[in-house]
Amino acid sequence: MRAKEIVEKSGFKVKLSKNIFSNKNGYSNSAKEKADDINDMFRDKDVKMIWCAKRW
Repeated sequence: MRAKEIVEKSGFKVKLSKNIFSNKNGYSNSAKEKADDINDMFRDKDVKMIWCAKRW
């Protein structure tokens, strides 16, 4: 997770979503998992920025 390391070295704290490594569709998580993840982040008062990333 090189991107995580780079962001942390820039002084940010990184919080990964609970479904980040899910692979229900063979290439990504399900629509429900994606929705759950982003809604959880919006509800978390400690989260100041949401950065959606794609794994290649």
